[in-house]
Amino acid sequence: FIIETCLRYFLKDNHIRRIVLNNTKIAIGGNKGGILSSNISNYIEHLFIWRILCELINEEDDDTNIHPDFHEFISYLYRIIKSSVNEKLLVTKEFIICQYVSILSTFDMLDIYRRKCVEAMSRCILVHYGQYEPIIKQAHQLIHHIYPSNDTINERYQLIIYTLNDIIQRCQNVQLEKLIFIQCMTIARVFIEQEKKFDLNYANFKQLIDSLIKSGLSHNEFDSQTQTLSTLGSLMCHSQQAATEYIKQIFHIINKVENISLKCQSLSIFIDILLVHGINILTPTINLDNLTPSQFLTEYFLNLFHEQNMEIKTIIVFGLMKLFLSSRLEPTIKLLRIILDYRFTNDHRSINQHERN
Repeated sequence: FIIETCLRYFLKDNHIRRIVLNNTKIAIGGNKGGILSSNISNYIEHLFIWRILCELINEEDDDTNIHPDFHEFISYLYRIIKSSVNEKLLVTKEFIICQYVSILSTFDMLDIYRRKCVEAMSRCILVHYGQYEPIIKQAHQLIHHIYPSNDTINERYQLIIYTLNDIIQRCQNVQLEKLIFIQCMTIARVFIEQEKKFDLNYANFKQLIDSLIKSGLSHNEFDSQTQTLSTLGSLMCHSQQAATEYIKQIFHIINKVENISLKCQSLSIFIDILLVHGINILTPTINLDNLTPSQFLTEYFLNLFHEQNMEIKTIIVFGLMKLFLSSRLEPTIKLLRIILDYRFTNDHRSINQHERN
């Protein structure tokens, strides 16, 4: 960072800029030699040079003939990705790949060939590094750079569907099935979270995500279940349709599943759904026993609070405070007693019935 700051200062001089620009292009090289055509292992050095070159070129508005060799850069990035397939990435290498992807987003995507190259590279990144969330986010940002508008939203959905199906079809080893499933769930969750106006009306995407969720919830592996719940939580918060369809299953996990971690995760999702969509979402989906949604939630939280452990109590109390502050739920005396009870119990202080009243 210090070196780059110094360079920016000295490069204000046009003559120095031109010298650095020309020599940097020579250092990057091409078929006749240079960093790109060698088997250099110092990715950080190469990345640093590329960042300088891209910054210089972005400021060269008066000379459109000077630009980095895009095809060479794509080839080099592809070689880096291929060389790391099936390896456990170091944090440094993970960061470097993310930075390379960021550099790709600086290129003009109006050219069809460039757009297709970057689209293929985005898919390659997701397929090979879909278990690393920072890299997934970078790849999704690159996809948005290729297809940025609402007019191209269909292309974004199709690309994700195609990529997820590709990952699933590549899984020929039963031992890798769990990792592949988690990878697909992570990619789907990040995609849902990064779509500003997520739409579940794309039939192919809905069919695929429903299949993954159904498989994950019925899985015996804890990691698969918790990843499924994370994706399902994001889906339900971003889509009222999904919240309506899946809220019964969230209720079932809270009430029936013995694993306390899954209970807590499901309870947090349930509260988030109420915060996002409002408590009336319960009316068409849950049997309220002739109670209003507010009355039903009061009884439900009371029963959970008095029967479960401290972790459940904590989620309920902080969830209630969020619901009160967001005006989603009226702070009745019964619900306020839950908070007071938690407050004193958590401080290991006895509280009798008179004090509670």
